[in-house]
Amino acid sequence: MSFEILKQNPFFLDEDAIAWVKSTFDAMTLEEKIGQIILDGSTELVNEKRPLELSGFHRMVTHSPEQLVASAGQMQKNAKIPVLLSADMDHLSYSNNSQGTPFTNQMGVAACDDPAIAEKMGIVAARECKALGFNWSFTPVVDINYNFKSPIVNIRSFGSDPDKVLRMASAYVKGMQKEGVAACLKHWPGDGMDDRDQHNITSINSMDMKSWRNSYGKVYKQLIEEGVMSIMSAHISLPAYYREKDPDFPFEKILPGSLSKELNQELLRGELGFNGLIITDASIMGGYNANGSRRELLPMSIESGCDMLMFVKNYEEDIAALKDGIREGKLSEKRLDEAVIRVLGLKAALHLHQRRQRNEEAPTETEQAYLGCSEHQRWLLETVEKSITLVKDAQKLLPLSPDKYKRILLIQGKANGQFGDEKELGFEKHLRDQGFSVEVYDHKLHTAAEFDLVIFAAARECMMVRDNTRIDMIDLMGDIMCAMDRYFGEIPSLFVSFGSPYHLYDFPHCKTYINAYSSVEPVKKAVAEMLAGKKTFQGKNPVDPFCGLESTRF
Repeated sequence: MSFEILKQNPFFLDEDAIAWVKSTFDAMTLEEKIGQIILDGSTELVNEKRPLELSGFHRMVTHSPEQLVASAGQMQKNAKIPVLLSADMDHLSYSNNSQGTPFTNQMGVAACDDPAIAEKMGIVAARECKALGFNWSFTPVVDINYNFKSPIVNIRSFGSDPDKVLRMASAYVKGMQKEGVAACLKHWPGDGMDDRDQHNITSINSMDMKSWRNSYGKVYKQLIEEGVMSIMSAHISLPAYYREKDPDFPFEKILPGSLSKELNQELLRGELGFNGLIITDASIMGGYNANGSRRELLPMSIESGCDMLMFVKNYEEDIAALKDGIREGKLSEKRLDEAVIRVLGLKAALHLHQRRQRNEEAPTETEQAYLGCSEHQRWLLETVEKSITLVKDAQKLLPLSPDKYKRILLIQGKANGQFGDEKELGFEKHLRDQGFSVEVYDHKLHTAAEFDLVIFAAARECMMVRDNTRIDMIDLMGDIMCAMDRYFGEIPSLFVSFGSPYHLYDFPHCKTYINAYSSVEPVKKAVAEMLAGKKTFQGKNPVDPFCGLESTRF
């Protein structure tokens, strides 16, 4: 592969940057090239001195800013070649930095129905990435919510309309990349059809190719043309692409994106024209390792068209698998060289070599000043107020008055994050701030005479390695008997979801229902103000909250 491809979309390197890539590449040994195709996780925030230097590290945003800034400086200084430092800057409720801007998630932004807000989300994510020492964000998610039962797409996406997903993702990528952080579309070839999770199994995009090209394909094609720098190839298969060429293609030979030459080199690079960097989704996932031994899979991923592997499982064994793959002809040096050139091209496009020349391994004071800044806070409040969606109020319950509803029973679950961590929702504080008298449900049966209003509140976001995002009624209500209790026919009731927008599936008889999408504090405060009539609901449904059921619309 010629270095000239780095002059093209999405790298757009000048002669000086190409010269740096070429001189760096020419000086590398075969082993050093292997190190450049690996991005590992770093829970300790340290670039360990290993026999083989790795290309980059993925760190969690939730560490303190001081830790992340110091870590970035240390990691860059300890590396012979500048490193890629990645994050999932997706603004899920549980993964915001404590001193950063608690922006709402992608579905909340989609509910605003305004690409300008998606662009601001991308700008905030990029600026605060740089403030914490990151240069690459594994966002945005461009999966499409076709199957409301998907446990892992849900509020991480921009919704169920491909055109809206495209509009919002386009604006997001524009905002992020103009601030100097690489965006990454995921999860190729497209999640949202299966109700299973690629963290557990190799999941399936079951679309026919005509439908795929008019939805997922359309989204990827335009964003590629607009210059997105990287794409994450996931543990998701697309059987229709194989069978478009051979109707009798055996199912057992159909591979997921992370292992598929057909999906990466023929469809993504060939048909859609992607010239940027392809990274696998995490190679420690069940959907990857279910396909064989790592000794076979790791070299296969690179040979099939991926340029980087995300995460090592066992450092020595995984490096040995790649070395053996080259020696045994499973991974060609030509394909390895192509991958390394694109990795170095991405580093040059992010000006990492120039930062090193300026001794800017760690974030500058100017970059750090953007973390949680006043401009970002203003954009956050604008987004929150435009996102919260009144799905239905068939009983004309709203607005609520403390004089009319003197005794409120709040039945609230804990806020559940992607990794299963739980936090107290604490919605009662915001209701009390609006003058309401609130009793938090105590896992006991109550009579209708005790209260004037019941509020159900849940905050279940997408759930990794779990079957679904539905509400566990025993967990919410305390025991089996209480779990069957409902108040809809006796006391005015409403439901607020601070996460999944699909809870009408289990609460169809609740006549007043609100989707807030996120459980960050500004969202909870705004919901309470809207319930009290001090602010108006402006959000527009980015998905079908009725789950295709007539019964949920009553």
